Amino acid sequence: MAKTAAQVIKQALQHILVQASEADLEASEYQDTLFVLHNMMTAWDAEGVALGYTELTDLGDDLTVPDGALRGIIANLAIEMAPQFDAEINPALVASAAKGL
Repeated sequence: MAKTAAQVIKQALQHILVQASEADLEASEYQDTLFVLHNMMTAWDAEGVALGYTELTDLGDDLTVPDGALRGIIANLAIEMAPQFDAEINPALVASAAKGL
């Protein structure tokens, strides 16, 4: 399964209705979200959630995590990004994020 940084970011932002499936984000929005993804993943690692994540430097980089972790990463990234986009977080997303973590 392909899991580039851009794919994960786009899916996360679609969960909070920031990103339409056919539209592209601005380069700065992708970079901001890439920064948040890196911070979230390194925080998880520090808390003992070791998924084998290595830092991403480009949107085309693949996430070095098990495929089974993607749903949780995407849901939690969406919740992390929601305040920056003034987006609503629905209860199903919260449940998915909690289950994924």
